Amino acid sequence: MITLGIELARPWALALLPLPVLAWRLLPALPERAAMPVPLGIWMLLDAVSAAGARRDLSTPAGLLLRCLGWVALVLALSGPFMRGGTLLPPSGRDIVLAVDLSASMSGRTAMGQTRDVPPIETVRSLVGSLLHGPGRDRVALITFASEAYLVAPLTFDHDGVIGMLDEVTIGLPGRRTDLGQAIGLAIRTIGDEPAAERILLILSDGETNAGDIPVLDAAAMAREKGLAIHAVGFTATEPGGEPPPLQRVASAVGGSYFLATSDADVEALRAALARTGPASGRTRTLVNDLAWIPLLLALVTVCVVAWREVRDP
Repeated sequence: MITLGIELARPWALALLPLPVLAWRLLPALPERAAMPVPLGIWMLLDAVSAAGARRDLSTPAGLLLRCLGWVALVLALSGPFMRGGTLLPPSGRDIVLAVDLSASMSGRTAMGQTRDVPPIETVRSLVGSLLHGPGRDRVALITFASEAYLVAPLTFDHDGVIGMLDEVTIGLPGRRTDLGQAIGLAIRTIGDEPAAERILLILSDGETNAGDIPVLDAAAMAREKGLAIHAVGFTATEPGGEPPPLQRVASAVGGSYFLATSDADVEALRAALARTGPASGRTRTLVNDLAWIPLLLALVTVCVVAWREVRDP
């Protein structure tokens, strides 16, 4: 039973298994006068069906085996066998919008400050996969942007679906340049009609905006007014002149944080920041598959077979 993953809700019920044998061995037989008086017709029927039939059926191995099997099945049903299913996690009440840069520069090799010789888009896919790994308690949306911004996946609990969609998109599909202001504006529209929740925009890009008519800082300020916290994940620690990267300046302007995608310490800091912004965890529930009906059905079948054998044999 352990290897099958079956548990018992009332294991103490198994102590009832030897009860028929103990009753047969220890209890005295009732005197004849203690029998309950019944009408003659019913007495004759019971005598024909039960007395002679039961004595005859108990004298055969098959009859004894059927009765033992029925009793064991009845005790097993009483013990409450069950199997644990999946774990039902309550929603966290947090909405996360991922804005992924698909401009031409995301297909290039490592930029300054990176330690891995892989294209930035592959690093982004790996990072998103690790962030969304596990049960989906947050609602997540996916936006891809370059010259244009597109909503690839609306807010959903299906994290695996979002990861799969990110794996399917290609560099240059929304254009070749970077319009970050339009991506922030689309994120605002994505969460605009949704119920109030903890809202986070996570921008994953490797450079500054170089296209579009919406000023990035104005779009970021509007997002903050709508309750959308902005965090950014980039690939450079500083610009050639020692200045912070543009993406970091955007995040800092609205009270957000900037993390390096290729720094293990920054990735862990990002996870901690996302965990801090989420509400307290709700109570989890475990789904249970009740298996008591199986032994109960077996007990009913044995009763029917015993009754059929007694009625069939005169």
